Amino acid sequence: MSSTMSRDKFLSNDKNKQRLINMLCVKFQKGGFVVKEDQEDADYLVIKSGLEIEKMSQCIVVVCEDIDLLVIMKASTKSENIFFLKPGMFYIVQQP
Repeated sequence: MSSTMSRDKFLSNDKNKQRLINMLCVKFQKGGFVVKEDQEDADYLVIKSGLEIEKMSQCIVVVCEDIDLLVIMKASTKSENIFFLKPGMFYIVQQP
């Protein structure tokens, strides 16, 4: 199936945007991912969730475009088990 309108036009309609979010949430949940949605302050939810999950896991990776989250998250914990990944940015580390 192909779209008859641009992505920006499609997402400018609040109903379309919410239906897409709902569909993605269901798909991710079926894939075993934890899904949380917040209408107000997504940055706070990402930080809070990351810190909660880090307490139960060996390490976590937060994938986000917003570098401000890294600064806030790093200031919120002394843990060295939280990693931040900005999409499209990666480095290959070779083992000795």
